[in-house]
Amino acid sequence: MAFSVVVGVAFGLILLAAIRALRLPLLATRIGYTGAAVIGAVILYGLTFGLIAFARLRPSITAPSLRQAAA
Repeated sequence: MAFSVVVGVAFGLILLAAIRALRLPLLATRIGYTGAAVIGAVILYGLTFGLIAFARLRPSITAPSLRQAAA
């Protein structure tokens, strides 16, 4: 739960910085905020989980094929 709080605060700060520094007033609207939330979720959760899962599952996926090739 603490991780979700940290990620939420970080997302809010990034959004605030993008609105001010990049002058993107669209992010201040409901549609812009929703779009940014979806993109943020894909980057923070989807990409991170995908890379970690790939790194952890890759040895178990390749191991049987190596055993079959050696036999």
